[in-house]
Amino acid sequence: MAAAWSLTTGLLVTLSSAANATCPSGPLNETVICTNITGDISVNNCSFQQYACSNSSVLAALPDNILANLSTCYTNDTIESLDPVYLSLFLSKLDMNKTNITFGSLNSQFSSFSPGWRKFLWNGIWPQLIQNLNNSVGPLQWIPSSLQPFLVQVTPDMVTCLQQQNVTCGIFQELVKNLDLAFPKMTDVGRQVLYPALKSFLANKQNVSGSACSQNTTSSVWIQQNLGMFSQFASLGDFTALNPNFIPMDALSFLTLQQIANFSVYSNLINNSAAVGNILAAVSNISSVLDFLSSLNAAAMAKNISSLQPPLAQALLNRTFEALRANISSFNVSDWTQLFQNTLSTVLPEITPDQLNLIPPNLTCGSYQAIIKGLDSKFSKMDPVKQQADFQTFVKPYLKKQGPACSQNLTSSELINLNLKSFSQFLDYSDFLALNANFTALDVLPLLNIRQRVNFTLGANLSADQAASVAGSLQNAGDVYDFLGQLNAAFNGSMLSQPLSQALLNQTFEVLKSNFSNWNSSDWSQLFQNKLSFVLPAITPGQLILINQSISCDSYQAIVAGLNSKFPQMTPGTQKNVFKNLIQPYVKNKGPACSKNGSSSVLLNQNFGKFSVFADYSELVSGLGDKFNASDVVPSLSPPQLANFALNTTMNAQIANSIVGALQNSADVYNFLSSFNAGLASVSDNKTCTGSHSCYAKTNT
Repeated sequence: MAAAWSLTTGLLVTLSSAANATCPSGPLNETVICTNITGDISVNNCSFQQYACSNSSVLAALPDNILANLSTCYTNDTIESLDPVYLSLFLSKLDMNKTNITFGSLNSQFSSFSPGWRKFLWNGIWPQLIQNLNNSVGPLQWIPSSLQPFLVQVTPDMVTCLQQQNVTCGIFQELVKNLDLAFPKMTDVGRQVLYPALKSFLANKQNVSGSACSQNTTSSVWIQQNLGMFSQFASLGDFTALNPNFIPMDALSFLTLQQIANFSVYSNLINNSAAVGNILAAVSNISSVLDFLSSLNAAAMAKNISSLQPPLAQALLNRTFEALRANISSFNVSDWTQLFQNTLSTVLPEITPDQLNLIPPNLTCGSYQAIIKGLDSKFSKMDPVKQQADFQTFVKPYLKKQGPACSQNLTSSELINLNLKSFSQFLDYSDFLALNANFTALDVLPLLNIRQRVNFTLGANLSADQAASVAGSLQNAGDVYDFLGQLNAAFNGSMLSQPLSQALLNQTFEVLKSNFSNWNSSDWSQLFQNKLSFVLPAITPGQLILINQSISCDSYQAIVAGLNSKFPQMTPGTQKNVFKNLIQPYVKNKGPACSKNGSSSVLLNQNFGKFSVFADYSELVSGLGDKFNASDVVPSLSPPQLANFALNTTMNAQIANSIVGALQNSADVYNFLSSFNAGLASVSDNKTCTGSHSCYAKTNT
């Protein structure tokens, strides 16, 4: 069977032919190929080289099945040494009719050929097909149908050859059509390696001509003609890059579930019933639904998005529950975990009460907790109405029936984290106690919302440390204001406990003090006249000194108004502390600057309030200025202040009567006379006192 040629010449011919065997650039050089090939042939001769190098008349007379017969001459090992170029030369000498008959014979006996012989035949046939591209058969018939079984052996280099030959789109599309028929019999690897070559051909066409064979065609036809079943290996970006006019919705029937999923995530077009209906047509059974959702989740994760447009998400949820309805009653913890924590991940924010109602009510605690964990992972993506609806439809009914059983032996933290998660915000504090009588708010303050913390606070007798824990859970101004606002709305007493009031005041000033320098009168009014309403009676010197003495008159007066409203609830010590630590130093610093408009009564109330009783008469005069007339506010003055006023005014019957009328009891009379006498003594010692408002007795108030 060995050919009669020298080793050196044989190697040269082999190397020369192998270099361009897949994509010949011109006719075969028989002189070179057949060098040193000698001898006669007969039907029983097994030298393929001698057949190839015979003249065409000899080959025409050979049996139609000669190539099949020759297959018995070679084993898988010996076939490796036979250069396919000899088959190409053999075929080049046959006329069209003989060629078609020979191919038909190969087709009928294809299944009997060894893998090595099939490969040899195809590697010899392909170059001849390339040579014949421009013959009279016409470009759309350049691959005879009888060769269909061989197309499973098409390689990327063969597809690249068409690119190098700069063939027309029609020739390329003829190959794609035939590869489509061979696709089911190709190996997975064989299919995948061909796609990049097909893509490269189209990209080259686009670069050269401006169109990747996409002119005057729809998106679906373009895929079918140019990629066929190999389109499943393309990304959505490949389609749009090769065909800028590509419309996925027009080619859904040719797209894989993964490609549709990517389109669904990346596109803003999936927002109408028609588009949703077309997509759902591609996911008609439970297997395809679950595969699609898996692809959807992967695509969403790649784009870093966590939810899908509502119309498609709701439709997919409906389709999923429809498909699962028959088996859902037999789901275990693992099934519910997979469904709610993985499969439905991207569409879960759009779940509806109707869909949640399909969940069997007799879930085990573990299954319920698996569902809650999944819903919680998408809680922030749900709108508030949906959050509340899901709670009312699913969480609340289940907890009412099974809650205590699922909460036994759980810590307060475990109760929330396992049974409620973010849905805990819809419970009243009493609901936690109904689930587990040992529930302790102090163990889970960060997990409770402001309303629940307020409810707990008002129902508990807190120690100083416990009150500090509650207050300390308010980490920012929003939390502080929210807590104080809800506290004011819910509290029906007149004054909170001292430990709680003190803790809330401490935390409020701690959180807000860094912003005090930027506050205006409205801010101070909101804090002292509204938010701190029920805790203000417990205010301390340490908190008062945090108020900057350089604040505006309006801001100062807003603070005084708030403190004044709580004067009756303050202890005498607190009242005096307010005067000494806020009012006295501020008025001394500002003087009459804050007393420009209003009657004496208004000025006194604005700048001193009821705390004026702790001031010396001289402080009232110096603090309120010339516009202050004590005779207009006699009922508001303390006995010592009245005594000093009497000593420093031009007395008449009207003033005397008003002073006496202001002394309501014997204690007032006694205090007045004591101060008056002290004032007289001071006048006797100081002969230079003259004029109104000039001689004041320093009194102990």
